[in-house]
Amino acid sequence: YKDLFLEGNKQGYNTKKGGIVQLDFITKNEEIDTDRAYCKAVLKTIREVVDRKYGYGSICILVRGKKDGVLLADFLAHQEIPTISSESLLLRSSDKVRFLTHLMEYGNDDKNLEVAYELLSYLSSDKKYRHAYITSNLWEVTTLLKTEFDFDLGVLKRLSVYDGMELAIKQFDLAPLSDAYITYFMDVVHQVEQKEGTGIQAFLSYWNKKKDRLSISAPENIDAVRIMTIHKAKGLEFPIVIFPFANENMYKRMDKKLWIPLNADIYSGFEEILVNEKKEVENYSDVAAALYYDEEHKMELDALNVLYVALTRAEKALYIISEKDLSQNGAHKPDLYSGLFIDYLKNKGIWEDDRTSYCFGALDVNISESESLSNEIISFGYTHKNRPGFRILTTSGMLWDTDREAAISKGNFLHHILGMIETEDDVEKAFKYLIQNGDIAHDEIESAKNSVRQVVNHPDLGVYFRSGVKVRNEKDIITENGRLMRPDRINFKGNMVSLIDYKTGKSNPKYKEQLYTYTDALESMGYTVENRMIVYINDEVTFEKV
Repeated sequence: YKDLFLEGNKQGYNTKKGGIVQLDFITKNEEIDTDRAYCKAVLKTIREVVDRKYGYGSICILVRGKKDGVLLADFLAHQEIPTISSESLLLRSSDKVRFLTHLMEYGNDDKNLEVAYELLSYLSSDKKYRHAYITSNLWEVTTLLKTEFDFDLGVLKRLSVYDGMELAIKQFDLAPLSDAYITYFMDVVHQVEQKEGTGIQAFLSYWNKKKDRLSISAPENIDAVRIMTIHKAKGLEFPIVIFPFANENMYKRMDKKLWIPLNADIYSGFEEILVNEKKEVENYSDVAAALYYDEEHKMELDALNVLYVALTRAEKALYIISEKDLSQNGAHKPDLYSGLFIDYLKNKGIWEDDRTSYCFGALDVNISESESLSNEIISFGYTHKNRPGFRILTTSGMLWDTDREAAISKGNFLHHILGMIETEDDVEKAFKYLIQNGDIAHDEIESAKNSVRQVVNHPDLGVYFRSGVKVRNEKDIITENGRLMRPDRINFKGNMVSLIDYKTGKSNPKYKEQLYTYTDALESMGYTVENRMIVYINDEVTFEKV
C-alpha cells in the first residue's frame, strides 16, 4: 500500500510561517499508572498553551476510543479545566437529569433499592454524613420526599410525565438558573409525549433505548477544550491539537476471525473453516499464510490512516504524547506508534536515550484579539396547568372574532377531530391529544365532544364508527390520469366501501359532485361504492345520503 502515501497523497504546503510540533514520551513509573501519566502530561500541555494566551476553545484533544476520552474528561474536570466531548454532552451525563429519571423509576417501583440509593445519593451530595443519611432513609424514600421536599410520588403518577417533571424541577430546585441539560431533557419529554403518550412507562422505555445517544448541542463559541475521537475529526482542523495515548499497536486484534479454504474432498465436504486470527495461522498452509499476511497489511494500513488523520488536524500546534516503550534490550518496537516516532527521531539523528521531549518550531504568543462574549443567563421557566389564572390560548380562539368566523372555525376544527377518529373508541384518545397540544381550551372540550358524539353515536351513522371497522381517514387517491383527491372517510367491508364527507354550512350541489368523483375513482380500482353520505357540522349535526 506504500504508493497510496508516496504517490496518492497530494498533501501540499502552505505559506504560513511558524507553528510547533512537539513529541513527548512518558516513562513508566511504579508510583503512577500509565493512564494518569498521560492525563498529567495533557494537563501540563494545556497550561503551557493557555500561558501563550490561547483560550481553551482553541484546543482539541484527539483520542482513538471513547474510553480514553472519558478518562481525560473526568481528570480535567477535577482540575477545573472546562471540556466538551460527545460523552459530556449526553443528557445522561447530568446528575440532575439522572435524578429525574430515577424519580420516575422509583415512582414505577418503590421497592427498587438500587434506584432508592441513587435518589438518596443525589440528595445527600452536599451532606456531611452521607452514609448515615442514605442508610437511615433507604426504606423510607417516599416519606422523605414528602416531608423534606413536599413531593408526593402519588401526584407524580397521576400527572403526565411533562407536568410531573416540571413539578420535580420546582420542588427540588433543580434549575435555579439556566440548565441546558434540563431544558433539552424537557424537550425530549415533550416529543415523547406527542408520539408515545404521557405515561411514565412509555417514557422510560424510550429513555432506556435512546439515553446513550440523546445529547445537547454545544455552542460553537464556548471556551472549553474539545475532546474528540480521531474518527470524528476527519475533515476538521483546530488551532491546537493534543494527541495523547499515541502508542497504538498497529496489529492489535480484537478477537478477529479468518475464513481458511479447505479441500472439500478431504474435510467431509467443508470448503472453508473459521479460525481465530493468530500468529500460528501462517503455519497452516501457504494459502492460510497469505490470508493472514493480507489481514496484517490491512490492519497496518488502517493504523497508518488513523495516524495520518491525527497528525494533520492542527493549524498552529501539534502536541504528540506517546510512551517510551522499549524492549528489554532497549530497542524500539516497530509495531507500536511509539516505535514509529522513535525510528523517525533515530533517522534524524536526534534520538537520545535519556531525553523525553522533542520540539520542532515554536508556538508564538497569541496576539489576536479574542472576542469578548457577553453571556446572559436565562432562568429556566416553568408553570403548571392547575395554577390559578392559567389558561391555554388556542389558535381557534384567536381567530374567532365574529360569529361567522366562529362557526366556520368550529366546523373545520370538528372536521379535524373527526379525521383523528376511526372508531368510537378513539374519541377520548383524540381529545386527550388535543388537550396535551393546547389545541383546545378547557371550556370548549365538552361542547366539541358533544358535537363529535352526535356524529359517532348518530342512529344512522353509528354503524360506521363501531369497534373493529376498517377505515381510512383523509388518505390520498391518485387517479389514472394523475389527479389527486382525498375523501374525508372511507369505510371498507370486503370489496364494498362507504364514503363519508364532512361539510359546514348549507347543502351545495358541488358537494355531491365531489362524492361522485370519489366514487368513479374507487370503482376504477375495483371497489363497489355502497353508500355516499355528507355530514353537515353546524350547531346541529345532520346528514344526507347521495
